[in-house]
Order: sequence, then structure tokens, then C-alpha cells
Amino acid sequence: MIQNIEISKEIKIIGKVKLLNKGITNNKEEFYSFRLFDGVDDIQARIWNASDIIIKEGGVYQFTGKGHDHNGKLQLIITDFEISKLNKKQEKLFYKTAPVGKNILNEEIKQYINTIDNVIIKEVLKEVLNRYGEQLLVYPAAKQNHHAYLSGLAYHTVTMLKLAETFKNLYQFLDKDYLYAGVILHDFAKIIELSESKNPEYTMEGKLLGHLVIGNNLIKEIGNYLNFNDREEILFLQHLIISHHGHKEWGSAQRPMLAEAEVLYYLDSIDSKLESIRLVFESTVTGKWSKKIPVLEGRSFYKHK
Repeated sequence: MIQNIEISKEIKIIGKVKLLNKGITNNKEEFYSFRLFDGVDDIQARIWNASDIIIKEGGVYQFTGKGHDHNGKLQLIITDFEISKLNKKQEKLFYKTAPVGKNILNEEIKQYINTIDNVIIKEVLKEVLNRYGEQLLVYPAAKQNHHAYLSGLAYHTVTMLKLAETFKNLYQFLDKDYLYAGVILHDFAKIIELSESKNPEYTMEGKLLGHLVIGNNLIKEIGNYLNFNDREEILFLQHLIISHHGHKEWGSAQRPMLAEAEVLYYLDSIDSKLESIRLVFESTVTGKWSKKIPVLEGRSFYKHK
């Protein structure tokens, strides 16, 4: 633990890397500087002679180092480190997870799929889960901003499905099958856009194509694999994916032109923004203003209860 660090005394500590920067000394030697978080406290840490060393922002490692007095402030000078294997308690300490367990989320998604009547749509969704189900249950919905935590993608999906059910009951002309399918499929390609679940970076495919294009291509390929070539259902599912950002300037390849696509766009926007407020309220004192929220144009919100 950080509280046990003493000057010049060696210590082993498991910690998460935050605010990582790489610099160069006056002697042209590379070094890392970062905040090391042990689950309770954090401390400034440095790794000298780091030209051949790779360490990742957000990574959790077991560090060996010694305390060092730098202008009256305690630092930790790292002499060695290795990737740490975490038990479940440690994983919860270092990685935020969805407020609902992945097994429950999995069952809820499957329950909505079971209500779908269109055989083609149902078979496509089952094939998606067959190929990508495990990743869908653990990946975040984003690298930052909304649902950027373990199982965030599945939690975002389930929350939107519940919203979609309410809309479907209110507006009878909406097609339940397309609405639920659009929710389940709209972000599923983020498992390819992002590199991993715990410390995600954008992959080359993610940077060059993005999850809307990747998802569109995968649905086309799955449709061909299932011998649903040129079926209207596949085309409509593709449209739901490529239009769900609502506006071309926000990344959509097309504006929504199905009623269900329009609803999908709004549901995605509602859930992402309200989740961002929920998360920031976790660290906001009642009767105070929240910090600014990027996805809400940098606005602060007053927490009145």
C-alpha cells in the first residue's frame, strides 16, 4: 500500500497507471512519469532509463520500487514491474464495472431476442451472439465518456432495450423486431473498434473504419453466411447500424429513414447522456454542481437529491 512507502526502502505494490507521460532528461534518457493508484491512494511515480520499456495507461502491474523525497514530496522510483494477475476483489478495486452482473445482462438480452418473431432477424442476432457473445458481455461501450467500464456495452444495450420496449408500447406502428435488433446491433462492432475490454485503445480497423462501417459489413457477411442474400431484413438492419448517430456530421453514413432508426438514434442519445450524468453524480455532493460533462456540451448539472 502507498501508505507503507518509506524513503530508500524497497517495497512491492500492486497499482494502476494513471496520467502516464513519457519524457526525456537533460542527458537524453527517456523516462516515464505517472500517478500510481493502489485502489485507495495515489502517488507520483517515475521509471528512469525507459527507452526499452513499455507500460500502458490504465494497466495494473506489480511494481518494485523505493520511496524518494523530491522537493519535500514523496515519490516512488520504480526499479522493476510485471503484469499483475488480479483476483476478483482486486479487479473490482481497479476496474469499474457495470452496476448489473454480466450473467444477468446476458439473460436479459436473450429474453428480448426470444420475443422477436421475424425468423431472419432472429437468426442474425443468434449468429452475432454465437460469434461475439463473450466479448459483448465484457467490453465497454466506449474508451471514455459513456459506459466506459467493464460490461458497459451490455449494460447500455439492456437499458436501451427497456427504453425501446416502452416506446414500442406507446407507438404501436413501430416494428418491435427491428427496434430490438437495432438496439442489440447498433454498437456491437465496438468489440472490433476497441482493442480489449480493460484498457482499450482504438484498433487500426477502428480508427480507419469505425464501428458503424464495421458493423454494417459484418451484418452483410452474416446475412450471406446464413443464405439471406438480398433479403430486405438484412438491408434494414444495415441501415439501423449506419444511421444510429443521427447526423452525417456525427459519423452516420446516412440519416435515419426508418421510423425504428429514428427512435434508435434518440434512445442511444438519451441513454448515453443520462448515464454520463449518473456517473458524474456519484462523485458530486448533494446540493452542489457537478463537474462539466463533455458529452453534454461541457455543461454542469445541479445535484438536488
